[in-house]
Parts: sequence; C-alpha cells; structure tokens
Amino acid sequence: MLDFHRVLIGFGVAAVLVTALFAARALRRHATYGMGALAIGVAAWGGFVYLPKTAPHWGQGDVMRAYYTDRTSEAEPLVAYEMNWKGESFYTGNRMATFVTTGAPFTKWLHDEREHGTKVVYFVLEPSRVGGLKGQAQARAWREVTTREQSHQFVLVRAEL
Repeated sequence: MLDFHRVLIGFGVAAVLVTALFAARALRRHATYGMGALAIGVAAWGGFVYLPKTAPHWGQGDVMRAYYTDRTSEAEPLVAYEMNWKGESFYTGNRMATFVTTGAPFTKWLHDEREHGTKVVYFVLEPSRVGGLKGQAQARAWREVTTREQSHQFVLVRAEL
C-alpha cells in the first residue's frame, strides 16, 4: 500500500551522479551545490510526503479516533489486547483496560463485563493477534472497524459479547 521504491531509486541515482561530479576537480563546486540541493530535496520529500503517509501506520491516533467515532456510548469499553506500545494509553488518557499478556486476568475481566451487562467491547491490537482474541473472547459477532490501509500495525475490532 505504500510504495516509495521509484522515488528512493531516483534519489539514489541522483546521489551517485552528483557524487561522480566530485571526481573532476573543475566540477567540485557544482557537485557541492548539487549535493546540498539533493539533501534539501530529500529532506523536503521526507517531511512533506514520506512522514505524513507513513505516520498513520506507526501511530494509533487514527485507530483511537475510529473507536470514538464508531462507539454508541461510553458503556462500550476499549481494551488493549496484548499491547505494550503505550500509544493506546496516551490517546485515551489511560482510561481503558490493558492486557499485555492474555490468560486468566483477561478471561476474568471479560466474564465480569458480561456479568455487568456489557454488550459491546472494542479491542485495539496487532492484526496478527485477531485470531487468538477471537478464540479467547468467544464473542457472538465481530467486525474490524479499521483497515490495513488505515494502519498496518494496529486494528480496531468491535465485538458483541
């Protein structure tokens, strides 16, 4: 979904060409200016293109905004399932259940939520852990709220208990 290879190859070829100019004594001044211009170009592209396009995949801001948009009330809790990234705590003001590891504490928490009448729970987790969550939570229905295009590191899942 993010393909920067052509741009990076272009910058690489430009760097090789500008570096080759240093071999000719008469062109070294031009090579110095060229290398400076190339450095500015790479920095500008990195700051204005690369970082904005990759940031959603490494941060949790968009995933957390999706939770607040999708939920119907504050009675639908958010759970960090097998997460230790700390972004989930930052974006929620540390108002969420956090389970760094799965096991008895998680299953007890789910049992208690069911007993208290909680019908919907949202989970933020890494996409590779969705299968394990489904097996352990045994919800009636599942829906992935976010997509891999929004974030390839984190997914928001809505579970009906």
